[in-house]
Amino acid sequence: MLGSQTQQGIWFTERACEVGSAYHMPLAVHLDGAVDIAALRAAVDAVLARHPLLCHAVVDRDGLPHLVPAVTPPPLSEVDGDPADVLRRETLRPFDVATGPLCRFTLVRRPGGVTLIVVAHHIVFDGGSKDVLLHDLAAGYRGTLDSKPVPFVADENDRLASALPAAREFWSEHWQGHGDLVLPGLRHGAEAPAADSVAVDLGDRLPRAAAALGVTTFELLLASWFALLHRYGNNDTVVGVDLGTRTGSSRIAIGPFVNELPVRIGRHGTFRELATAVRARLRSTYPFRTVPLGRAVPGLGPRPSVAPTSISYRRRMDDPVFDGLTTTVDWALPSHAVRATVHLQMVDDPAGLVANLQYRTDRIDDVAAARLAADLGTLLADVVERPDGQLCAVDATVTATEGPVLPVPDAAVCDLVTACAAASPDAVAVVGPDGARLTYAELDAWAGRIAAGLRDAGVRPGTPVGLSLRRSPAMVAAVLGVWRAGAAYVPLDPDHPVERRSFMLRDSGAVLLLTERGSDPVAEVPVWCVEDAPADATEPVPQATADGLAYVIYTSGSTGRPKGVAVPHRALVNVLLAVGDMLGAAPDHRWLAQTSLSFDISGLELFLPLVTGGRVVLAGDGAGRDGARVAELVDHEGVTHVQATPTGWRVLLDAGVRWPGVTGLVGGEALPLTLARELRPRLRRLLNMYGPTETTIWSTCWDVPAEPATVSLGLPLANTRVSVRDDGGVPVPDGVVGELWIGGPGVAAGYPGRDDLTAEGFPDGPDGRHYRTGDLVRRRDDELEFVGRADTQVKVRGHRVELGEVEARLNEFPTMRAAAVVLRGDDLVGYVEGVVDPAVLRTHLAQTLPDHMLPARFIPVSKWPMTANGKLDRAALPEPSPAEPALVTTDDGLLAQIGSIWREVLRVDVVGPDDDVFDLGGHSLTITQIASRVRDRLGVDVPLDQYYDAPTLAEITAVVAELRGEGEC
Repeated sequence: MLGSQTQQGIWFTERACEVGSAYHMPLAVHLDGAVDIAALRAAVDAVLARHPLLCHAVVDRDGLPHLVPAVTPPPLSEVDGDPADVLRRETLRPFDVATGPLCRFTLVRRPGGVTLIVVAHHIVFDGGSKDVLLHDLAAGYRGTLDSKPVPFVADENDRLASALPAAREFWSEHWQGHGDLVLPGLRHGAEAPAADSVAVDLGDRLPRAAAALGVTTFELLLASWFALLHRYGNNDTVVGVDLGTRTGSSRIAIGPFVNELPVRIGRHGTFRELATAVRARLRSTYPFRTVPLGRAVPGLGPRPSVAPTSISYRRRMDDPVFDGLTTTVDWALPSHAVRATVHLQMVDDPAGLVANLQYRTDRIDDVAAARLAADLGTLLADVVERPDGQLCAVDATVTATEGPVLPVPDAAVCDLVTACAAASPDAVAVVGPDGARLTYAELDAWAGRIAAGLRDAGVRPGTPVGLSLRRSPAMVAAVLGVWRAGAAYVPLDPDHPVERRSFMLRDSGAVLLLTERGSDPVAEVPVWCVEDAPADATEPVPQATADGLAYVIYTSGSTGRPKGVAVPHRALVNVLLAVGDMLGAAPDHRWLAQTSLSFDISGLELFLPLVTGGRVVLAGDGAGRDGARVAELVDHEGVTHVQATPTGWRVLLDAGVRWPGVTGLVGGEALPLTLARELRPRLRRLLNMYGPTETTIWSTCWDVPAEPATVSLGLPLANTRVSVRDDGGVPVPDGVVGELWIGGPGVAAGYPGRDDLTAEGFPDGPDGRHYRTGDLVRRRDDELEFVGRADTQVKVRGHRVELGEVEARLNEFPTMRAAAVVLRGDDLVGYVEGVVDPAVLRTHLAQTLPDHMLPARFIPVSKWPMTANGKLDRAALPEPSPAEPALVTTDDGLLAQIGSIWREVLRVDVVGPDDDVFDLGGHSLTITQIASRVRDRLGVDVPLDQYYDAPTLAEITAVVAELRGEGEC
């Protein structure tokens, strides 16, 4: 059997995981001059005689790996061609581990000399073996190599047995798995782990800097890698570190004398503190460097790398000397695959440090990789100069994106409407659902009478007034009247439950409820009907100010208790003028107003046209659910601008709308790419709007192109500042996911009566007051990409999942009309509309998402439940019907057969259905033995990872039954 635990781990991992050529280790030596080919062949033969491990293969005997002589020894092949092309081809060419040999030598003739390419499998080779091999080849070329075999020491079992208890105790405290990796430009990938590499400029001062810090060069480099990961937002970071296991007797041997172990380091204030912590953690790990993590942590599943990023460092010997020849060696060549997402490979060459950043090309592109390398080089230069400086997240020069500067008048919204009335008194201002017209003069006069009546009823400036009216011109006049009385309105949707409306009145401190006759008022405060406005009242002097409150609007609240958001006139004026400037607002614009007043985006539909001389076309109550009714109104009234949520636009699309003269605004929910592609050709222009209630309706805008490839939140509106920050409020680099913070005059005053929530949600800082949106985004080329909600992150099998990201990938499917994802129990469930085959859909998702992000089930939806605000009502999505349980054979025959195999391999007397293979002492090699006997006796080839996902006897029996066709899911 393979004697080395490292060899066993490599053999098992390659069988259980897709690793491509990650275990291939290439080396190229360029010999210039009059090369004696015969002597070089003799040198190769001498090296193979001295290191017989290179002439072996690994065969499977009853699930255990055994070293056996290869069918043929490694030959020295001669080929023609470009050495670089040959090197790539030979590196990628698979090894047949079962027949061998596990290394190959290729000689490429070229002008002026030859290039000798050596590619060995990691199961017989490591970085230190490169030095041994080349120096022995040079000695063989001189004819001075001692041909006495150097054995590969394979006595690890006794050492492992003695070291295992202490290692298990150590890792029980220090292994908690690893979190999700955060890197600029990182994406989920599911392709074969192909890789590329980019050089890292390490400078020439690291050894001196390390000495000054009291650490080794490797410890400084590892600390720098941790510092970079921390800058990218990885708070409690784990890095896989290759630790050498050579002892005195193995320093001249060839073989895999290395073990990858995880090192976890949290954030520290200065680089000196971080480097000191790295040194301490490494040294606490060294006593366990010979014990593979998979043996020390029972039940740890097969994985190519113990962490998402890894690092290796090797101090190599001097260049070998081939007599009479000029020798150049490429020591750190890529294998064109990588076991981790990113691997930092460093070789301490006598001429200086050489580093390459190797990365999975399905997860990181060339631009992002080049940035990682550049950022690491910049950080190293920084910490060398300032080892005691504070480790910050990112330079301030890349922290924020600001919209254009636009003057904002020191006025309230009602003042701007009054100015329009004075300029165009006879122009139509509002069209009611019944077609009735109201001119600016009539609207202005009506608002004045309402203001007078409210003042007579006791309303004073600065007080909140509840407003519960059906959709009509009276509703518009009532809002303006409240403002002109100096008050703020609190919208109460008449269709909302009485209990909710009562709570809002009490919580807001409303002094009066403004409604209409025949309504169902909430008897919490005095009631005043809009019909009671005196016909001949004298309007009081306008009391509204720019800094006074315009409205207090209630959001759902993450705790279930609604909370009011207080928005001043200055914030509302800012967004109205910013959007108006972007759209080129003009008096001939006609806006459809179909949104409930209790949803803040209604403020744009109602008042942007009224402050720019345009016209408001009111849809009736509930019209948003009737696409045909809305379409008829838009066509009849010549509407030019329509705003709706994605759910609302789907209703309109179902009605067959095609409005080449209409500008559409979509917001309130994430815009699916499929919807953007379907909607854009039907409109003159489509704008994807984004903004929380707390920053006043909209904060960013993206003008959707004719053929969108992705969806963006775009750029900030005028006077708006956006930044992307980590959990501590520190800006993160471009491309890294973080929370979106918004600043500028659009930021609301806060949550009235909720000082604790206001302080938490609206932090003050050196760069002004901001709102923490709770939305997760990343910035690419200044534009913002929505990822998901911080408060809708879910954990699936220990992994953090952004539901919005899964939905975005679902919505990219060509025939998908709409999709939503929720967590039901322990599984993700996808709700889909469109012509979708679940198997094909899973295949589509698996191209970009890892297994834990794939929905377990898909439920077709033909009609999406909507809230009163036109958003998707996730709580109303149907519960999935109970799944049929997996079946095992009706008798216990299969269970007994597999139980017998467990007893044989695990050497236990009794195994019960609920016993866990790892609790019984199982590990990777016992798993392969069990799998081998199941295959031989039952004719079922169970993937090795299934034993980790279904570790009990009953669970693995169900898996075998299903594979045999004796059960179903």
